[in-house]
Amino acid sequence: MNSTRISLLAMATAACSFAAAQWYPNSVLSGTTVVSSVASLSIYDLASVNGVPIVLGGNATATGYSGPVGTFRTIGTDLTSRSYVKGLNSIGINTSTSYSQSQSISWDGNKVSVGMLLQTLDGSVRPSLATYDYTSDLVTPFGNLGYYTSSAPFLAASGYTMSGDGNTVGGQAYWKLANSGTASTATNVIPTIATSSAIQSLIPTTNNNGRVQCINFDGTAAGGYAVGSGDARIWRKVAGVWDTGTVVTGTVGTSAAISLGAPTACDATGRYFAGGGIFVSPDQLPYVLDTVTGKATAIEAPPPPPPTLGVAWRGNVSGISSYGDIVYGVFQTFASLYVDVFTGFLWTPTSGMQTMDQFMDAQWPGLRHPDLHINNFGNIAMSPDGDWASCTTFSFNTANVASTLALVHLGTPVRGTMTLNDFVGNKMSKTMSWTLLDNSNNAVETLSGKLDDQGRWVWIVKTDISTGTWKVQADGGQFLKNTATFSYATKNNVNFAMVNGDPDYSGEVDAADIDLVILHFGETPSSSGWNADVDLDGSDEVDASDIDVAIANFGAVDQ
Repeated sequence: MNSTRISLLAMATAACSFAAAQWYPNSVLSGTTVVSSVASLSIYDLASVNGVPIVLGGNATATGYSGPVGTFRTIGTDLTSRSYVKGLNSIGINTSTSYSQSQSISWDGNKVSVGMLLQTLDGSVRPSLATYDYTSDLVTPFGNLGYYTSSAPFLAASGYTMSGDGNTVGGQAYWKLANSGTASTATNVIPTIATSSAIQSLIPTTNNNGRVQCINFDGTAAGGYAVGSGDARIWRKVAGVWDTGTVVTGTVGTSAAISLGAPTACDATGRYFAGGGIFVSPDQLPYVLDTVTGKATAIEAPPPPPPTLGVAWRGNVSGISSYGDIVYGVFQTFASLYVDVFTGFLWTPTSGMQTMDQFMDAQWPGLRHPDLHINNFGNIAMSPDGDWASCTTFSFNTANVASTLALVHLGTPVRGTMTLNDFVGNKMSKTMSWTLLDNSNNAVETLSGKLDDQGRWVWIVKTDISTGTWKVQADGGQFLKNTATFSYATKNNVNFAMVNGDPDYSGEVDAADIDLVILHFGETPSSSGWNADVDLDGSDEVDASDIDVAIANFGAVDQ
């Protein structure tokens, strides 16, 4: 087994007892003996540099980065910032001013969002959102909202999230007009966003308790909540100015637009937002919202829910790929003895929802100990491309297997769009298949699944496709096979235009296909023996238009 597949940080409270065939503790990242000594170890965020994982933690958690710089970052319970660099001893990061939870990191791995304290002219100390740049060893304050504090703990500003380019920080900050000697309360917490040139409250400075929870790559879209966690918002920056936000709603299936929970993740462009909050009493489903079409996809729990899920569970999203097509999160419930249990899940429009246990067992058989379940503690997250994920694990049988903190290589996403020519129906109704071929046209892997309503598909392959030329052959329904060639550099743009008109699946549009359409002429979904593939254009009726499609493509063959 490739030891780079999983890099393990063993929790201090449990000795690592995994067989070498399953887990490789401390094989890639340095500094783990220091990190594993931190109490209540958990992972909060993850990004990547050319597919190499970065992990970032919050208060009392470990953080790490296994890329070229090899940086570990931790924040202790005393709110002192520390950085651990591969091969170097611990170094302080402006420990006198940098104090806040650091919960996000830029996609190049060079910057993290932090909070800091500024000494002002009136003698008060004002908390500010800020960034720390590893390459320059500098903390850059992004201004403050006027709140002051004179004593510890200094918890008045939190750089909760950061844009992918590292130039915009979002989170929350306490606000107060003057140094009156009276401390602020949670009612003064404001959703705040800042750059090096300006800091802005996203709603009027009044009783709020809001927070920015996610920002897209270039810092022009953000999601979170305004006045309390139930007031979900999406904000956008237009012509350099942030708007006041829109309420998060989406049409779910055949249901009219309904209110959704606060977004916790968004894609690079700011089109797709994800979070938790579709209520199916007494449960709560996570969602993915396409803000262009207004359609939201509910991420269903597995039927039936696993025994550890129990009842009254809620789904939460921790990470989404930069393309908005891979979602990572947890289903949370209270198990026996009121132990908070988080069951990790992975969702794509192509494969639907899988628990992390199910995904790992299918993707990497034998890697997960059967007594070890993913995830149980801390906020988990995923790399922008969707190839790496952070996870924590838990075991109800700790005598046999220890709980862990780990980085997991999910595989390599291959993605694109599929155009279903001459088809006006619901793209999501067609089951398609994909076959990965090597350069000698040998089948390596196969996948069967769905498109989203935009015709997008994504496949997390386990084959190493980092070198050479590869092919994907697409097939499904009444469409002829089509083959696309790609390399690692083009793996995110593998597109197909599917030729319609082969309902008998012979690999050629011929007279037999026309005869088949004529045989079923006039049938609708309510007809006995209805075959949706004979309805070539997807209009829900076999009619003259379907004959026209077959005639127009007559003679076409599988590619």
